[in-house]
Amino acid sequence: MVCPVVKYRDDQLEFLEAYVSADPSLSPPVLFVEGPRGTGKTKTLRAFFDANMDILSIHVNSKDLIYCKSMCQRLAISLEQKLKERYPEVHIHDVDPFEAEDVYLLQKFMNKLFIQYHITEKAVSIYVILDGLDDISQINLETPAQFIALPGCIVPQSKIHLRVIMSFSKSSFLANYATYNIPTIYFPKYKPSEIEYILKQNPGFTDDPLLIEKLDQIGCENNHTVRKEIFGHYVHFLTESLIVYTGHDPKVLGEILGNKWPHFVDNLTEENVRNTVQLYKTNLELFTKPNESLLSSTIRESKQMIANSANESLSYSSHSLCFMAKYLLIAAYLASYLNHRYDSKVFSKKSHLRGGRSSYGRRSKLAHNPRYLQPSAFPLERMLSIFQSIYPVRISKELSPDFFQRDSHMKANVEVYENVSDLMTSQLLVGLNLHKLGYLHEKLKFRVNVSWDYILLVADSVDFDIAEYFSDIE
Repeated sequence: MVCPVVKYRDDQLEFLEAYVSADPSLSPPVLFVEGPRGTGKTKTLRAFFDANMDILSIHVNSKDLIYCKSMCQRLAISLEQKLKERYPEVHIHDVDPFEAEDVYLLQKFMNKLFIQYHITEKAVSIYVILDGLDDISQINLETPAQFIALPGCIVPQSKIHLRVIMSFSKSSFLANYATYNIPTIYFPKYKPSEIEYILKQNPGFTDDPLLIEKLDQIGCENNHTVRKEIFGHYVHFLTESLIVYTGHDPKVLGEILGNKWPHFVDNLTEENVRNTVQLYKTNLELFTKPNESLLSSTIRESKQMIANSANESLSYSSHSLCFMAKYLLIAAYLASYLNHRYDSKVFSKKSHLRGGRSSYGRRSKLAHNPRYLQPSAFPLERMLSIFQSIYPVRISKELSPDFFQRDSHMKANVEVYENVSDLMTSQLLVGLNLHKLGYLHEKLKFRVNVSWDYILLVADSVDFDIAEYFSDIE
């Protein structure tokens, strides 16, 4: 068996080498692979099976699938194609992969398919890799359990033995199957130094014509060693500054790598090229300010963008959110960081009708500003109530004044829930335990996933003073 080279994943490759085998008698029927996003699970699995082509394997990326039906049918099609490639002399009949509409029908399809490959001299394993199974929103807790039972449902006389490898990102999802005693390979997060090494392997930066032209322009030494050192400083600054926000995910940082690079090169001078501290100070705004312009790939276009942005009256970056979605995001932020006990005092327009402590509660001075703490979970009804209170409703002047007093709030409509769905798709609003409870469960709670600087930009874009709600909190 060939063990490929995947940097910082030697232990995981050794476990794969121990658990995976072409001989069914030497491998467990099910194997779990667990680890947070961006820890190299998919890359390591693909590298291992690409290096061992003698082991039959099918990689199904569950992130591209929505329903269990589509996953089962795709799995059936892939199984049929893989076996035809390995054993072209076998003629298959009376099987239709599109009949596998659920796990039970998939099992019947596999038994029909596998039993026809009786010409093989010895039993062989075929591995099905379900990557990111916990990312399918429509899947329930029973479906993974059904896939776990699939290898044991294959008829004994079959020479083809099914082996299943499931990859998970959420440890809470994996905890539901702890009693199955399935061997698990864990992928830890990359360390910052390891992330820097991975990012430095991105091609095209040390030989970037933009960098070469800039070094010639400022009259500095221009060779591969100097350019590699400059790119190393850039990767180090980027990782140290943004890893708190992006997490230990090299893929996310790699996407940002190319966006900030032209601006970084533009700030190079003869003085700061050899001075690391001065180089960082020159680009301090680039790595710390959340709303800086992401410049284009050429200096000329970059300068044109800066000139155009200077003429704009707004200093914040444009957001793709619509007007209603911005107010929903503001309401979610207020619901996450303000105590629910004071909602009637802060948001209700009828709080003046009640006197005493019942109108505002016992409001003691907080030891810490809630903005510095982790956002709290809140039910959807509370966010919608705050949204209804702060959203500026435009009422026609043709209606009577009595109507204004009775009905001056936003009415619940389909557009509101569509924008809530868009916020969740953009990961600006996160549902807690969504895979367990579902969207319609009464106990489902949410949490906002934006920083204070970001919500300030959104609030300024709709002329909403969100800082006023935190002015009396120290």
